[in-house]
Amino acid sequence: PCNPSSGNSAEKEYQRTIGALFAVYWMMRLDGDGKAGFSFGCDEQWQVYSEVPDKYFSKQEVFFNDMEWEDLQKVTSLALHGSVDRIEAMLCLTAFHDIMKMQALCPKVSPVHAPYHGYTAGE
Repeated sequence: PCNPSSGNSAEKEYQRTIGALFAVYWMMRLDGDGKAGFSFGCDEQWQVYSEVPDKYFSKQEVFFNDMEWEDLQKVTSLALHGSVDRIEAMLCLTAFHDIMKMQALCPKVSPVHAPYHGYTAGE
């Protein structure tokens, strides 16, 4: 049985998942606009900010300037090896990593199989 333990709303979990998908996207683009996108995001027209927007605090600029981008590039390259299959797997894992937090999708022990490893029917 699953126990939704994050305590976050469905909206917050959705936003976290979208953020994780964007992180993978920006990591794949570190040779181009990925560093700026990873650090600052994009505007309403989906254009990556090319410099620190006024709305950002200094911590985003510090991150952009101090991040060991070469190390992140190495980790990304080692993990994905440019393999389409690995990239797809990473995106899929990112998209459904929280799926078991959805109560409607949590498995339950059916009465015919209860008890099961200490779980009763319906748990």
